[in-house]
Amino acid sequence: MSDSDGLKRALSRALMAGLQIDAKAMEALRGLGPADAESAIEAMISEAKASGDFVIRFEAVQRILSSKGGEGPRAGGAPTGKAALPHPARDYEADIRILRGSGAVQPQGSGPEEFSSLFRSRFEALSKILRRRMDAKDATGIAEALEARKGDPVKFIAMVYEKVERERGLVISVEDPEASAAVLVPKDRRELFDLSMAIPLDQVVCISGKRGAGDLFIADEILLPDVPDRRVEPPGLPLNAVLLSDLHVGSRTFMDGPFRRFLAWLRGDLGGGDLRAIARAVKYLIIAGDLVDGVGVYPDHERDLAIPDLYKQYEKAAELLQGVPDYVELIIIPGNHDPVRQAIPQPPIPRDYAEPLLEARAVISLGNPAELLIHGLSFLAYHGRSLDDLMASAPGPEGRKPEAGMELLLKCRHLSPQYGGKTPTAPIRNDLLVIEDPPDVFQAGHVHVFGFRSYRGTKLVNCGAWQSQTDYQRRMGLEPTPCIAPILSFADFNLQRIDFSSEALELI
Repeated sequence: MSDSDGLKRALSRALMAGLQIDAKAMEALRGLGPADAESAIEAMISEAKASGDFVIRFEAVQRILSSKGGEGPRAGGAPTGKAALPHPARDYEADIRILRGSGAVQPQGSGPEEFSSLFRSRFEALSKILRRRMDAKDATGIAEALEARKGDPVKFIAMVYEKVERERGLVISVEDPEASAAVLVPKDRRELFDLSMAIPLDQVVCISGKRGAGDLFIADEILLPDVPDRRVEPPGLPLNAVLLSDLHVGSRTFMDGPFRRFLAWLRGDLGGGDLRAIARAVKYLIIAGDLVDGVGVYPDHERDLAIPDLYKQYEKAAELLQGVPDYVELIIIPGNHDPVRQAIPQPPIPRDYAEPLLEARAVISLGNPAELLIHGLSFLAYHGRSLDDLMASAPGPEGRKPEAGMELLLKCRHLSPQYGGKTPTAPIRNDLLVIEDPPDVFQAGHVHVFGFRSYRGTKLVNCGAWQSQTDYQRRMGLEPTPCIAPILSFADFNLQRIDFSSEALELI
């Protein structure tokens, strides 16, 4: 490792600890070898935690090195003026690999044959994922399970197509390409019953139980494809990614002031030392749909618009996003308010509309969903419309949290399991909504409620919105949580949040 690499690593360590470095101290550190620089910074991090003073000054560098037996750096010739602070987002090259979402995917038709092909593709893909589980490797099909004698144990893979609650419990109708059957989940099996109630229609599951009379089975266990438990190793880089969604530029309720505060913070013009240090590490900004409010998305939509022209909405979005520093990689996908087809997967925003933004700065415009590899971390960006269906049918307040819905999608290994609800699905022969590989970061939006959690190594982040409550949301009883910017660290894989709703920025 060269001396410059060692110094860069030492300065990055100071930045991630929230330290600032004045000009004389910076010059002194540049004159040291990498080992001395790292040693001095580690000592000053400890001092800063004890004293609460997070500015590294020349005198501190000199004192610490002298205490270690050296003469310490000399002050002569050190420049004066503005402090030279580490700026890793400028110093590090971007590292992005697009795995999915770079091109338009067109349906091959809209008839029964295309939809039949779509569901066969889903069944095969999710069956393969299920059979990777040790407890589902020996599962059969329904036809073979029906050959068992009454009372014998059975285990089979099937797709759920109907659920009816009866006095004895929940009756689930299931099918596979060869046969169909019914499965009873007894009410006195509370945990299993609650799981069964939460499973979306059209989901592929593995059912263990006993053979009943006729075509009936009694369930003892129901397995979803799920994701394996794993530990994600962060890249260890002093960089951050900001995850946003649902700007809704053009709406009367777009929160222009808070969003401009966000942009000022991102440029380093706003916030205290620790907040500015976080901003200087922001290398990526990913917006998961609904960049603009659109036109005619819902009844009487025009009454909620400050900008009723769709092209002018994108011109306004371009004007705002020009304020994102040019060293920040901007990645966008569409949502249901953007001018693309409503059925998912969605293609990228057409250039005809997005041209003002594409001309204003460099943009990576992808479809919905999109998968990326950034410095080795896998990101799944999805607007999240299917959360409407999951949250509407979920029992209890926990199930109505967006992060709970995202966790269920991850367990289902599918981004929109239920067909025929509020989420239209494009009849593409191969189901492109299957989550083949568990992502390290799963980002969504749409419901305008911020939420996050970790599940088996995956960070789940629902980004909230930059739009205050609309009349439509008020009628639906939806209380948004706007103006929160989630920030993911590539150093330690932790998530921080900054609230931009007031001028006094708050790290929460």
